Amino acid sequence: MNLDTAGALAIVAVVCVVVAAWGLWLSRGSAARGAEWGYTTLGVWRPFPWAIGVVGVVLLVVADPVWVGVAVLYVAVMTWWLTRSVRRKMQVVRDTYGGFDDPPHR
Repeated sequence: MNLDTAGALAIVAVVCVVVAAWGLWLSRGSAARGAEWGYTTLGVWRPFPWAIGVVGVVLLVVADPVWVGVAVLYVAVMTWWLTRSVRRKMQVVRDTYGGFDDPPHR
């Protein structure tokens, strides 16, 4: 699949917007529902970065220019690393303090 620069950039932009929207949804949900919800939701969505990675590998194999697949793989790796790091740090807090505080009521 031969893409022009605009098409390649559009694919990368869509992936970035999807990941950013997911992160915003997760952050707002955690702020409204509490850290326990965020911790549990990160566990449920654990396959999300892997799915992006699969898309990146497919693009790496079938798309030209190759940098489209590389860019999507980079987004997948960074998303995986960030979600893993946040969840591990939340686990440390949970283990240290025996849980999370309830969110303040508005």
